[in-house]
Amino acid sequence: AYTAQIDSMHALGMSPTRLLLRTFTCAAAGAFPICILAGAAAAILAARTAAAFRSGGLTTGSRRFLDLAGSNFSSYLAISCMIKGALMGAAVTLIAYKSGTRRIRSAPDLGQAVTGAAVRGAVAVVLIDIAVSWLFFTGGQR
Repeated sequence: AYTAQIDSMHALGMSPTRLLLRTFTCAAAGAFPICILAGAAAAILAARTAAAFRSGGLTTGSRRFLDLAGSNFSSYLAISCMIKGALMGAAVTLIAYKSGTRRIRSAPDLGQAVTGAAVRGAVAVVLIDIAVSWLFFTGGQR
């Protein structure tokens, strides 16, 4: 069976939830925000570089671009990214854990479980992004 490791942990009296789920959830909840902030920094630097070339009728220089980006950046935005990342990391971990601990009897079942977890994880990430953005930037107002 594809769940032999989980079955072995149960047989040895170990808790897969305590040993795997908690560890991976904490790691993902810490790693996702770092990746989001690093991605945002990379996007700003790439856009600054593109602005420096002044091609295609773009009239904003790289210094002006950084000034505009800086004036629109706030600690509120960084905090929302950190919360989004932590929630996304926890959600993806929980979805993967749930899919990975169910009984899987064949290779096609394993493929379906992996694909299903990936799709549910992606949907969860989008929904969390929408919900947190809505709460942070509209105050929950319509």
